[in-house]
Amino acid sequence: MDISKQLKKELANLEPGEKVKMIGELLDAIHVETNNLSDDTRKVYSIPITSIDPFPDHPFYVENDEDMGALVRSVRKLGIITPGTVRVKDDGRYELLSGHRRLWACKLTGIDRFRCEVLDLTDEEATLYMIEANRQRRRVRPCEKGLIYRLRDSLIDADMEIRNMTIDTEDTPYRIGAYLQFDRLIPEFQERVDEGTMALRPAKELSLLPEEFQKMVLEAMEYEACSPNHDQVIRMRKLFDEGCLTKEAVEKIMAEAKPNQRPKIIIKMESTLALIPEGIPEGKQEDYIAKALDFYEQNRR
Repeated sequence: MDISKQLKKELANLEPGEKVKMIGELLDAIHVETNNLSDDTRKVYSIPITSIDPFPDHPFYVENDEDMGALVRSVRKLGIITPGTVRVKDDGRYELLSGHRRLWACKLTGIDRFRCEVLDLTDEEATLYMIEANRQRRRVRPCEKGLIYRLRDSLIDADMEIRNMTIDTEDTPYRIGAYLQFDRLIPEFQERVDEGTMALRPAKELSLLPEEFQKMVLEAMEYEACSPNHDQVIRMRKLFDEGCLTKEAVEKIMAEAKPNQRPKIIIKMESTLALIPEGIPEGKQEDYIAKALDFYEQNRR
């Protein structure tokens, strides 16, 4: 029914005084509802990028990859379609809660202002908001998960409901425990874990070794061109606990043949490596060496 017709019908049979009273009550109700709507509506502002600081210990990577290239092209053409989110800090500056990739895309395109919502949140609320706004990404890397779960655990006393928060359904207590330890890995191992070239279980055990011994393992891995399996790292850890883990012991364990592992020739002589043209990418160097050996064999015959 038309609202104006309904109002006229309700007012038609009222005395003048009653009409004034009802209209006054109606205006008061409209005023209250208007204020409520204003409070609930998030306003979007255009804030100078130089006034926005990143969230402390932000766990999500911002990389100049193909996805970033596509985002830059979109921002250059259409601007920021989905606003980011910030909160006001005590010093009057802004803290970025969501939109780190969009903000970086703005910087790459030369845009000096960022479209975003401004929320009034406590430290705990801001951390929860940042996690929820970012964890819906297509892929969250293992080391990113470790940072998120560490943030989660820091808020357990403030909000007990967050204790059961998981990023993926596959995140069992064991896996979460592994993610939490990945900050102890040296950067080279963190990169391998995120790329998927090192399995979760051996990475978890490696994180329990001091940095100097992790570097020993890394050097042996590069020489043997392979990664340690879970059993090998367990043995290294046992030797470390006994005070017997040495560089020679690490090299001996890493030199062991593994099932389904193809033999590889490792070239360490700089004089030989210098014969490979600089323009050949690393992934094509094996093909180049194979063709060179074939050419040599044909001429030798």
